[in-house]
Amino acid sequence: MDDIRTPKISETRVEQQLRELRDSGALRGLPGEGAPLPADPDADAGDAWAARHLSRGSAARPAWADLRQEIQHRTAGLIARLRAHDGWLSARAALLERLPAERIAQIRQAKPGLQLHVWYGQTECAPRVTALDPRRVDRKPDSAGAPVPGVKVLIVDETGREVPRGQVGEVVVCGENVMVGYWRQPEATARVIDSLGRLHTGDWGWLDEEGDLFLTGRRDAMIKSAGERIFAEEIEAVLLQCEGVLDAVVLGVPDDLAGERIEAHVGVVPPLPHEEEAIQHLADRIRGHCLGKVPFARAPKAYHIWADFPRKPNGKVDRPRMLAGR
Repeated sequence: MDDIRTPKISETRVEQQLRELRDSGALRGLPGEGAPLPADPDADAGDAWAARHLSRGSAARPAWADLRQEIQHRTAGLIARLRAHDGWLSARAALLERLPAERIAQIRQAKPGLQLHVWYGQTECAPRVTALDPRRVDRKPDSAGAPVPGVKVLIVDETGREVPRGQVGEVVVCGENVMVGYWRQPEATARVIDSLGRLHTGDWGWLDEEGDLFLTGRRDAMIKSAGERIFAEEIEAVLLQCEGVLDAVVLGVPDDLAGERIEAHVGVVPPLPHEEEAIQHLADRIRGHCLGKVPFARAPKAYHIWADFPRKPNGKVDRPRMLAGR
């Protein structure tokens, strides 16, 4: 394995990047944009800015909540501008959601000088678990990287036993970064923290011979259709290879015969055609692409075309609204 250390995050550098975004006009007009940034990119100024804006919290609303809201506002505007000027970049890249290898390849081809830092983690483990250095992205674009220092990653079966390298199982995290538990929710805590203090993430994946993690999907997002067990992300990756597709979400819908019916929701390059016939032609083209790469039993049985996905305040896809067609 490459001997690559995880770099420390520089708050000063973060402030400098925010300043560059402001100077470019990407953040103009966003709520919270009036908050001043330090005039000079030095550590003292960065610390002063952080102290000033991280001390705004109260017992009812802690400072990190204000900071998180501000970041969400700024990110939302930035995503809109990225979509307007670089259609190949989906919202996942900016929202810290999983970015498929196909999208990474497109980004690397379009902007070869851009460094991509791939991380995996959860809030319950404070929050980073693995990291893939930019120098390794081209070699392993579909990997989440190796565990960061002080963290151990295991892959276990349904009984909690560790499985061999290369075998798919649940991702379990050990380390000082794992939470003690959910506040005043012992039952919820017991579902994810075992007797050894390990965090059961609910994510499925496998480790290669170099110890790098590869994710295959969420345990609760697995679709069981007509006897098939299908990870939505494997179908989404195929859909993202289709020309004109910006984003894709595959869901399992209750079905009396199959148990769950596989349906695809696809975000396409604007503008979205208004004519019903044109939309149906677009859906048929995407269906044909998918059937050319996926067995019929594992392919979506319905395709819903969107100009833009409904999203929650944190920017993630609002799946209940998507299922309701709103």
